[in-house]
Amino acid sequence: MIFFTDEMREELINFLKNNLDIPSNGVWAHYYEDGYEDDDWYEDFGYDCGADYIEHGASKAVLFYSDFPSIVVKIPFCGEYIEDEDKFKDFEHSNLYFPIEESNNYCAGEAYITNQSFYVNLEKMFALTYFLFECNGTPIYISEKIPNSRWSNPRWHDKDYSLSIAQDIKTCRNDELTATCLDEEVIALFVDAYGEEKTYELIDFIVEHNIRDLHNGNIGFTKDMKIKILDYSGFDS
Repeated sequence: MIFFTDEMREELINFLKNNLDIPSNGVWAHYYEDGYEDDDWYEDFGYDCGADYIEHGASKAVLFYSDFPSIVVKIPFCGEYIEDEDKFKDFEHSNLYFPIEESNNYCAGEAYITNQSFYVNLEKMFALTYFLFECNGTPIYISEKIPNSRWSNPRWHDKDYSLSIAQDIKTCRNDELTATCLDEEVIALFVDAYGEEKTYELIDFIVEHNIRDLHNGNIGFTKDMKIKILDYSGFDS
């Protein structure tokens, strides 16, 4: 783990064992019947788990701890819980994207992609995700903490050139890239940060592994403004 030492890993596991409050039936995304998320439930869950802050997407909760500033803790949702109907709906399709056994574990998909990225020397372009341990039957993962709050002023070395390469990529491979949600500026920032050749390799990798839903909220920047992909598990309920 290039961003996390064995000593930090053991410290985090011990900390989480004392703080995580994982329901026996797993963690479920909470919605009302009209589709709105129950934000109070997420805040309470984060508080019960000792987190300083919580974010969530459709497929996972992301916990932030000030004692561990270089990582985030990711907990996969089992599916959706509709409060008005007191009804649970399993996720069934994450294994359509990646060859993993867990059909409702999108974090496992991220861990798989992390592993695959090393084979093709693209790991620096992803916020790496690893399985940490199991808590009350729920697998717990960690990822590199890469903020996505620097979009207002991204750093460019050669913006015009990078945008021209991105436009060529979008024009030539538009059909393949539709499901990824990658826009031209994101592609251009990868060109600017890692070079044209590496960006073409990244696009090939994304298409080959059916990675999708790479909107700007799933893209972040390191402290030295290197762009990275934060959430690359896709989603299909």
